[in-house]
Amino acid sequence: RERVDEWYEEVRLEGLEEGLEKGLEQGLERGRAEERRRLLRRLAAHKFDAGTAARLSERLDALTAPDQLETIGEWIIECDTGDDLLERTRRMLPRI
Repeated sequence: RERVDEWYEEVRLEGLEEGLEKGLEQGLERGRAEERRRLLRRLAAHKFDAGTAARLSERLDALTAPDQLETIGEWIIECDTGDDLLERTRRMLPRI
């Protein structure tokens, strides 16, 4: 019985440790994604205007994958108009 209790405690502690590590990783990733979104809004406002940045901001909130956010950064450089950027991001959004 004592050995079973020891084993149970070990398994419980390992589970807690894994949960904490996973939670920390997720928190860090969310923080990085928010930093990317903030940078993309600033870049869009700088290249185009505040209105484009505001509309882009709404769309950025729906995107979480790092590669999607990186693609939008490339589009800010490539696009000649804010409307072109917004159209590209609209097509990227999931259909609901």
